[in-house]
Amino acid sequence: MIARYSRLDHLKRNPASRRNILLLGALTLGASVCAAQTATTTRVEETDPNIIYSGPWAPDTMGKASGGTALISLQTGARASLSFTGTGITWIGSTGPTRGVARVFLDGALNTVDTYSAAWSSQQALFVSKGLAPGTHTLSIEATQINNVNAQGSAISIDAFDITNGTTVPSVSAGPGYIEQNNPAVTYTGNWYTNPSTTASGGTIALAMDAGSRASVQFNGTGITWIGFMDPSSGYARVYVDGVLKTTLTTWAMPWGDGCGCEIWQRPIYSVMGLPNGSHTLTIEVLGQKDDISNGTWVWVDAFRILGPAPAGQ
Repeated sequence: MIARYSRLDHLKRNPASRRNILLLGALTLGASVCAAQTATTTRVEETDPNIIYSGPWAPDTMGKASGGTALISLQTGARASLSFTGTGITWIGSTGPTRGVARVFLDGALNTVDTYSAAWSSQQALFVSKGLAPGTHTLSIEATQINNVNAQGSAISIDAFDITNGTTVPSVSAGPGYIEQNNPAVTYTGNWYTNPSTTASGGTIALAMDAGSRASVQFNGTGITWIGFMDPSSGYARVYVDGVLKTTLTTWAMPWGDGCGCEIWQRPIYSVMGLPNGSHTLTIEVLGQKDDISNGTWVWVDAFRILGPAPAGQ
């Protein structure tokens, strides 16, 4: 979820203002009422090309899957995401003794789902959401390598999805070049804000301070650079490439008045190169943590630079 707030310094130093924005957003969403209609359900298998997977996923061989196949993952941060139109969605997967806990984001709102059961059971409704406002929504399922005390493993199963009164929306992937943080290829989960600034790339920048908030960019190419912002109120972030944790870093910059470039705009914060040419995902996760010398936990996303394959003969 992204809120717009123009007074950046006020937002950074007044958490109460941030809470008021979130409350207003919650009231607005809660006011959406779906007109009564006859519901239609569309089954979407896990092989649908509009489902974006990041991290390692393997065939799920337990039980009888919808459509004959399903996927599982044990990797922390591995994700399956899809955008869809409609008024409801159900995530279908298997439960069993070696199944674990998943984080589920629907339009940025976090839910935790424990998929353990003492006996194996296929094609179970693991997460159900009804009464959504008509329009486009995004569902993301993330493996955590967490399980309850009775479970013997932490695998997460993706078998299918049932969409009410709608269908999947084609995924957007950015190609080589420079893209802004509000490009359709960039998706956000958790609590993000957008702030206008003449010194930001493209005139706006996104920022978040709450642990677990994520920004993910789907791209085609051989490398990518995250361009952001650093100042005395910035905190820690994790960076994942294709679902694999690559680094944990601080985005803090030195205090004002010490002769340094303290508010560092359009700063390259993390780069990866030499990837196989093709589809990849870069994910930035806010930790909600900071150095002792920092004034806050903010993490900023301004733009991305995507690299393509070298020209022929080079």
